[in-house]
Amino acid sequence: MGPARVHELASRFVAPPDVAPHVAGAAVDVTLRDSAGAELPMGTDVNADPERSRGACYTASPDISPDARRNRDLLAKVLTSSEW
Repeated sequence: MGPARVHELASRFVAPPDVAPHVAGAAVDVTLRDSAGAELPMGTDVNADPERSRGACYTASPDISPDARRNRDLLAKVLTSSEW
């Protein structure tokens, strides 16, 4: 297995070195919960890899339920609209 393939596989679990915030531990996994504390559907299990999820783990995957799509879109909107 060549270095490019190792980099590709490792990048599924640890951000590539050129993405400094992740490498520095500055990334946090988040999800949505309802008012009773139950997790809302996001389309995959937490930390699902591309093989196990058949690609549904990718943010823009079309292979998730409409509820999961709405939840992902809401989460993305909330996270990208915050000001630092």
